[in-house]
This record gives sequence, structure tokens and C-alpha cells, in this order.
Amino acid sequence: MTVTVDINVLLDVFQQRQPHYAASAQVVSLVSGGKLTGVCPAHGLTTVYYLVRKHATKADAEAAMDRVLRHFQIGNLAAAGWQRARLLAKDDSEDAVFAAVSNSSDRFLNVYDATISTTVAGGFFQGSSELNKAWRPDTTNWTSTRNSIDSFMTAGGTNYLLPAGVYASENTAGDPNFSGSSWTPTAISAPANTVPALAGWYTNDPTAATNATEGLAGLPGRVNGSGAAGAQFGIWCSHLVLQSTAPITFGANGNLRYSAFASIKDGVTGVTTQGFSVIPAPGAAVLLLAGLRSRRRSA
Repeated sequence: MTVTVDINVLLDVFQQRQPHYAASAQVVSLVSGGKLTGVCPAHGLTTVYYLVRKHATKADAEAAMDRVLRHFQIGNLAAAGWQRARLLAKDDSEDAVFAAVSNSSDRFLNVYDATISTTVAGGFFQGSSELNKAWRPDTTNWTSTRNSIDSFMTAGGTNYLLPAGVYASENTAGDPNFSGSSWTPTAISAPANTVPALAGWYTNDPTAATNATEGLAGLPGRVNGSGAAGAQFGIWCSHLVLQSTAPITFGANGNLRYSAFASIKDGVTGVTTQGFSVIPAPGAAVLLLAGLRSRRRSA
């Protein structure tokens, strides 16, 4: 018999949550013993990883992923694809990029004229499904998350039900420089492993709850782009994964280059600020894009 196992059953076991631990453990035991064929939704794997890591350690989260991959089928994705994800997740080959802002009430408007490229063979890693093999985030099945082994752009992230940034914003839209199937893929299109020249993306609803800042103070592995050193808040705007297990390093001598203009609306004054920033080498686990205060115009 094949059963789809709700992620709460897995969390009951991995986090030993009462009062459902015993019943959930019995279900997982039946799957592990081969008496049931268990299916874990693809989006559930990243959610389990995030929640276990949040309340325990990275090692615990990775052990939970390994156990699910060993005994469960993963939605419509082959386990081999997620095993690739696990190998990548062990290294600093994925990064979140933020637009640095001054106030917690600031709003992301857009990124434009971006130059984002990598020297890694094969380029950026994309998911295998039609909804996540291009640069538009998957907000249909909600597989585009902070822990996804997938590359995408976003205009902020959720700040309800789960903490800010867990899921990419459904209000993200690509500008015309994301040509062909690089933003909106088709069933037969190839994965978008490169970012088109001078590409840009924007929010189609600046007032949306997902267009939210996150506190950056004490952010582990923080590396500042030009002008970002003093920023205390940021808005998630990119998620990058390389087709390599090598750590990301930025700049002329690194394996990834990232520079762009961005527009931010000041939540206090209402003024829209535009500016240019470059993320320098060396890279680290989490990066920061800023320098958004160089040119001003009225909102």
C-alpha cells in the first residue's frame, strides 16, 4: 500500500513531539520496514529540514533528510535528485542575497541591470520540475524556499505562518530581459542555468505582506556588498545554487559575480532610492547586496 505521509507525522518523530509521537513513530516504522510505501511531498522535505534545523542542529536536520531519502519516495522527484541536493547542502555552494535597507518598514521595488554569472561548469543549479527550472520562484507548490536546492529570484519572502523568508514571494515578476523560457519555463524547455544579461525582477505589489524586511544583525557568515556594512535590515532578493560542491566565492577571482542596481522605498520618508552595488570576494554562506543610496528621486 502506498501512503502520502503528512510532514507533521515526520516532525512528530524527528522532534519527539507529544502526544502524537508514538502513533507517528509506528507509521514511520511501517514505511522503514517496507510494509508501507511512504511518499513525502517534495515541498515537505525542505520544510522538515528547516524546522528541524531551527529547533535542533544542522547535523540533526541533515540526519532527518537522510532518513527520509532512504525510506520515502519524494513526491514527483527522484530520490537521486534530492541526494544531489544533500551533497550540495553540505557545502557553501548555495547563498541567499539580500537588498540591504535602513528601516524595518522599507519596501523592495526592483532589481535591474543585473550582472550575475558563474565560472562553474553547468552554471546555476535548477530544479527538475516545470515550476522550478527557471528563475521565477515556484509559488504554486511552494518549493522555492530558503533551503531549496534550486536557483531563483524573489521580491521578499513570507512573514506569516512561518518566519520571514521561508518561502519566496508570490508577487515576484521578471522584467523583459528575462527572455524566452528563462523566467517562465515550458514542459520542454531546458533548465535556465544562466542569468540573462542586464536581467531584472520586481514586486507587482509593493504593499504585500511578503515584501518584508528581516533583521541582519549577527547574521552568520555575513559578507557585505558595497555600502552595506552598516545595514541592520534586509529584504531577500536572490537564492543562488551552483552546480558544484565548491564554496561560492565572489568577485573577479571567484566563481560567481553579482552586481546590480536596485530600488527601495523608504518606509519612513516615502522616498525611493536607487543605487548600484557589487558583492566582493571572498564569498560566504550568506551575502548582502546594498549600496542603494546613491541616487534619489521622489516616489
